[in-house]
Amino acid sequence: MFLIHICKQLSENRYKSRLEKSRKNEICNLYNLENKGEYKEYWENNVRILVSKESRSFNYIEDISFSYDNEKKYLLHEINMKSCIPYNFYNIHHEESYILYEHENDNSKIQLKEYDAYLTLTFQMEKITHLEELNNFYI
Repeated sequence: MFLIHICKQLSENRYKSRLEKSRKNEICNLYNLENKGEYKEYWENNVRILVSKESRSFNYIEDISFSYDNEKKYLLHEINMKSCIPYNFYNIHHEESYILYEHENDNSKIQLKEYDAYLTLTFQMEKITHLEELNNFYI
């Protein structure tokens, strides 16, 4: 699976993925994003736990590679993601809350996360060959 994080490179291994909140409506309209509600995301080692009012998912996330495209201003992140058996968790390493806006088609998923002070925009796809279908990234 591939994640494309819209961001600016600050240095060799540092990136700024925060977008201005004032751009939310424009981005939602551009990508036909729908409000999916409030989410909490927890990380315990390499397990991502995603919780909303309607669902709870546990996934192992394994990083494979990272590369940055200077021209289009995105970080390409290849990962392996596998379901994990749900468990009681208490020793989390990272926690964040956001409102998720999303649009999914046959080949990709577009996610805008609205935090208290900023937004992040990510594209998710199974095959990198679908990257050209999203050639008009917005930053």
